[in-house]
Amino acid sequence: MATDYNVLTKPLNKAQITEAMALHGEVSGVILVSLQTLIQLNHEGLMDYFEEELLGEGVLGDIEFVIVGREGNPGESNDHVHIKVSGVVD
Repeated sequence: MATDYNVLTKPLNKAQITEAMALHGEVSGVILVSLQTLIQLNHEGLMDYFEEELLGEGVLGDIEFVIVGREGNPGESNDHVHIKVSGVVD
């Protein structure tokens, strides 16, 4: 199934972050998250996970997220969701 987004394979680099903040006032990207991770982490842990996957290091504020896709086999270890994460880099 074709998507209109690309899933990040690594965090955004500093140049990408700077450009996104200058153009849009926020950064955003689609990350791959296992359903197991979604179940195991509490809200704060999930926000930290999103921040690390999107930025690598740094602080992401005003985090918003939405599930935009899914891959893998339901109930198996390869069951993942695509989550679009956005926020402001502090």
